[in-house]
Amino acid sequence: MKHLILNSSVVAAVIFFWMVRKEIHRELDVLAINKNKQNRYYPD
Repeated sequence: MKHLILNSSVVAAVIFFWMVRKEIHRELDVLAINKNKQNRYYPD
C-alpha cells in the first residue's frame, strides 16, 4: 500500500512539474515575441 501511495505522489509531482514547465515556456515565448515586436518597431 505504501508503494502505491509513493508511486501516485511521484506521478502527481511529475505532472505538476510538467505543467509548470509548460507555463514557464509559454511565458518565455510571450516575452520573446514581445521582444521581437519591439525590435521590429524600433530597429537599432
